[in-house]
Formats: sequence, C-alpha cells, structure tokens
Amino acid sequence: MSEFFLNVVNMSISASWIVLAVLVLRFLLKKAPKWIIVLLWGIVAVRLICPFSIESVMSLIPSAETITKAPDAPRPHFESGVTIIDNQVNDYLGGHYYEGVTRPTGHFVDITTVLAIVWLVGIVVLLAYTIISYFRVKNKIGTAVLLRDNVFQSENVVSPFVLGIIKPRIYLPFNMNEQDVDYVIAHENAHISRKDHLWKPFGFLVLTLHWFNPLMWLGYVLLCRDIELACDEKVVKEFDAEQKADYSQALLTCSVNRRVIAACPLAFGEVGVKDRVKSVLNYKKPAFWIILVAIIASVVIAACFLTNPISSNKTQMLLDVLNNERTFINESGDTVYLKNHRPFNLIDAVPEKYALVDLDGDSKEELVIHTTQKFGAYTVFHIYNKMVYGYDFSERGLIDLKEDGTFVESSGAGLNRYVALRFVKDKYDIIEQAYADDMNKQYRINGVSSTVEIVNEYIDEFYNKPDASWEKCENIAGFRDKNQNYKNIYKQFLKGEKTALDENGVAKPLTDYILADYYIDEYVYTFYDLTGDGIPELCVDAMPWMDFFTIKNGELHHWYTETIYGQLLNNGAILKERHGGAPEHINYEYYELDENASKKFSISFSWWDKTTLNGKEYPEFYEINGQEVSKKEYEEQTNKYLTIGNDKIVWYDKDDTPH
Repeated sequence: MSEFFLNVVNMSISASWIVLAVLVLRFLLKKAPKWIIVLLWGIVAVRLICPFSIESVMSLIPSAETITKAPDAPRPHFESGVTIIDNQVNDYLGGHYYEGVTRPTGHFVDITTVLAIVWLVGIVVLLAYTIISYFRVKNKIGTAVLLRDNVFQSENVVSPFVLGIIKPRIYLPFNMNEQDVDYVIAHENAHISRKDHLWKPFGFLVLTLHWFNPLMWLGYVLLCRDIELACDEKVVKEFDAEQKADYSQALLTCSVNRRVIAACPLAFGEVGVKDRVKSVLNYKKPAFWIILVAIIASVVIAACFLTNPISSNKTQMLLDVLNNERTFINESGDTVYLKNHRPFNLIDAVPEKYALVDLDGDSKEELVIHTTQKFGAYTVFHIYNKMVYGYDFSERGLIDLKEDGTFVESSGAGLNRYVALRFVKDKYDIIEQAYADDMNKQYRINGVSSTVEIVNEYIDEFYNKPDASWEKCENIAGFRDKNQNYKNIYKQFLKGEKTALDENGVAKPLTDYILADYYIDEYVYTFYDLTGDGIPELCVDAMPWMDFFTIKNGELHHWYTETIYGQLLNNGAILKERHGGAPEHINYEYYELDENASKKFSISFSWWDKTTLNGKEYPEFYEINGQEVSKKEYEEQTNKYLTIGNDKIVWYDKDDTPH
C-alpha cells in the first residue's frame, strides 16, 4: 500500500507543475475563449490519473519520480531533479530520521505506511461527505414538480442547479420571474451540452485521490470557476448589450454564498459571480489569432508537462556517487556520500581504482571501487528503483574481477570459489560457478560435486577471460583530503609530537594515558568510526586497557577508556568478557557509545555452570541484565550480540605494521 501511495504522491507532484503552468496561462490568456482554459485543466487531470508517461526531451517536469523508497529502507529518498535541493533534503533526512534512537531491525511501521493510512482515511471521509451531500440534495427535491422538458421546480431549491449523471435535470426555485427563468435554463442546458455534469464530479473524484495536495484544491476551485465562465460565454456570445445586462442581473439574483467545495450540483450562481458578471458585460468574440495562440499554448503545455524527462544516465549516476555528487544507501540502510563511507570502518580507506562492469548480466553496469589500505576492500554499487545501493566486500571477497562480471572469492589455504553476483531488487546473491578446496580435495561445478580435472578446466577458462577495465580514482572530491587530515593528527599524537586534552582540559601526551597505571611500552592502535558520525576515533590498546581519542573543533581529546577485558567489534561496539570460577561462569557486557562517550545501548549476559555446594546441586542457569532467562532466550540474544566478531578491524603496532 505504501508503494502505491508513493506512486500517487509522485503523480501529484508532477501534476503540480502543470497547475502552476495553467495558473500562468490563465493570466496571460485572459482574452482567450474560456473553454480552452477548461481544456488545460483536463491536462492536469490526465497527469493526475495516468500511471505512466512517455519520455521526451521537451519535458519540463524536473523529476517524474520525486520521492522513492526501497523495501525495508528506513526513510524515503528525495530526488526533485534540482541537485542543490535534493542534497539539502536528503542530508536533512539522513541526519534527522530516527534521530537519537537505534533504527529497529525487525518489523516496524515506517512513516510512509502511516501516511498511506492517513491518505486512505482522507479518501473515505471525502467520499462519505460527497455521497451524504448528494442524497441530502436528492431528498430535498423529492417533491419537485415538472415545469417543462427536463426542468423542475421545488420550494426547497434556493438557487438553480443541474443534478444527475445519466439523466441530468434542471431544478429551479418557484419564485423566479420568467425572464430570469429563460436565461437560467439556457445556462444550465449549456452545462448539459458541454457534459459539465460529468466533468465536475469526475474532477472532484480526482481531487479526492490527491486531497493531500493544496495545489489540487486550488486547481479544482479554479476549474469550477472556468466551467461557469465557459458556459456564460456559450450562452451570451450572440447577445446584445441589453441582453448581457439582463443575464448579469439574473446571475446576481440567483447568486448564493457557498463556502464548501462540492462535487455536485452545478449551481447557476454559486461560483465567482462578481467575475462572471464582469466577464459577461465585457465579452467580445476573440480574434482568430488569439484562439490560435491559445491552442498552440495548450499543445505546448501538453507536450512539456504530460511527458517525463529522459531517464537519468545510470552510468552517470554511478559516477556521481564516485565523485560525491550523489548519495547512496549502504548495507545499514543509511544514506551517505562516498566520502563518509568506510568499508568495515577502515578509516584509512581511500578509493584507489574503479571499474564499470555488468556483474549480473542484465546489460546494466555496476560500479566497483577498490579501496586501498594494508588490507583493502571492495564496494559494489548497484541501481534499483532509481536509487544507488552500496555493498562491501573484503579484500579476499572479490579477487580477479573479469570483464564478464565473474570473480574469485578466496578463503586462503587453497580454497577458492569462482562466483558471480545476482541482484534481486536492493539485495544480492552470490552464485557459485565453481569451487576448489585443494586441502580437503573437494570440488564442485555449479553446486554439484565434480572432479579436480573438470574444475581445473573451468579455472583455466576463467583466467583466460579478459580482466575488468580499471581506472584510477584521482581527486575524489572531499574524501582523500579529509581522511588524510585526521590520519596526520593522530599520527603526530602517536609519535609524541602532539598532546590530547583530558577530561579536565589538561594537555597530556600518549604515554601519560597508556602508562598511567600499567608500565607497558608496547601498544597497538587502529582508526575506527565508533559513533557513525563520519569522524574516526583513535583506539590505542595497551592491554589490558583501551584508550579512545577523538577530534572536536580541531582539537584532540581523550574520549573514553575501557578499563579491562574489552574488545572492539566490527560494528564499533565494545564487548567485555570475563571468566570466573566457583562455580565456573562467564560474564559479558555488550555496549555502544554515543558521540559523548556515553553508553547509548548496553546489555549484559551471564552463564553459570551447574555445581554442588554444601551437598546441594545447583543447575546451570542464564541471566540477561541480571534477570534469569531460559536457555533458548539466552542463546537467541547472545547469537545476536556476541557473534559480531572483530575480524574486520586492522590493528597496527608502533612501527605501523598491521597485525
């Protein structure tokens, strides 16, 4: 339902541009026939209800799909076609959506679902209002008597109107003079001949679908006015000045003050009476050239606003990501720029080279970026639903990329898989084509057990295929300089050339922190973005303590100390593990830090082995946050938090040698 709602929203946004264009034309074409203006509103209706459109270079619609949202993404993506606006809106959404809380990982109701429900409720309310109003009017005219033809009179009618879809009838009050009756009937019959008794309810039905858009309400009000003006022109085009004056008097006599927008009925004097009187009294048959200009303008409006802009060049979209001119959605569901993306939180990561390769054989290229570091990484970018998604692969996870999109996934020690990627919407699968485990003598082709000879034939063919064409990444905007700046500051501190402010604002060298209580002259360090704010922290592990440092307002600060038994995890969280005896037990604490080094999330686990004390047997038991739980619940939670691992973190010694 939310996907259908977003489609309606995008149709409404596209139609809004036509409404603005029609507003301008209404002002410029004041002397044009009013029926042409009504036709312009028809163009708006087509855009509002037609779910598809052809692409054209003439299109003036900035974006045919302004708001998009991928499955399971936490927020919509905004793409109006105006880069400055898009960047501002998406940056704002990226920084404020679910601000201050952890985004749910299970089932959750997102904002588009909520808005879709509100939209449906609005439709139901408007339809109910219309149906009730119709039957109320029907009930009032139940005693109406036939005057002639399709004209009826009723004591409950205040102002003349047309009611009915299949067999429209004209209803008049009893107290009208004969001259006014003739003018009114002529006007209402003009409505019927123009099929306005069909177009006005249809317009209201379209409005009901797009009730959330204020411009559509404005458009509907103006449509009703233009319908009346067009009918007036149809009636008075052959009138002399005296007849125009009498017709205007009939308008004033029958005028009503209707403040509520309605689908029906078509009332003679309910809309813009003052403007209609002026139009009638000043009416002159428009010159041929005015009609011609108005028709040409209408055709141009249709060509420019009923068509969609030519689809974005997808290759250019990927290159825009490379150049930090477009955001992408990472595997956590966050919208980021490449300059703020760190594969596996490797803060030294710098794009070294890139290749455009059709990885899944759909004739559409993906972008592959190789990131340099002691242990590098690859990031693959794929386009789905006009949004770019990024997926990280370790150095060994994507080796020897070939021109046809196949590559090697290696686990070392003679174990290799020869694979390809297949994308399904915003997710991917790894398709195994061949498998070779020389140590255990296991071989497969397309998942089926095979012989070493057949697999070796495949491997020979694989390495005979052309390699992917790699290009060097040079001058990647906003990425290399910022990264190098942080690195240099931290390196100066590690070498003793710079100090860091402690919690009391006192500047201290590194040795004052790591040797304060433990006289250890050996340490390892890593750069890691613990808070996800794009600013890396420096972690120095001098065993058994870890000290964290960060940069705030250009100054280096001591940020946090993990006292003992802590380890840094791949996701930037910290896990503490401590073993004890009598009885044997293990205590864990998993926690995540916010930008102020406070624990924004923490959970503890304890396992106690069965034991016998003072002749009494005690079974093993499990605790989460100090509360006893079942073994099943304990295992579910520990599998979630204790299996994250730290294999993606690269530690360096004092000589910058990786461990």
